[in-house]
Amino acid sequence: MEKLTEKEIKIISLLGDAWREYINLEEFHPDDISDFRYHIHRLQDLISQRLAVRIHPELFNKNK
Repeated sequence: MEKLTEKEIKIISLLGDAWREYINLEEFHPDDISDFRYHIHRLQDLISQRLAVRIHPELFNKNK
């Protein structure tokens, strides 16, 4: 069974750390938290998509 690599897991964990640090910052704009959350989730999605490419390389063109 394919899994995330140790490095991918580490990156996802570090993104969680970044989130926990960010939410402790002083708010400058009402959308700060939701914007940061959205982008953290997109970054986590990018890491997770690597697994999909490994499992189904025929569905993805790695050269583009």
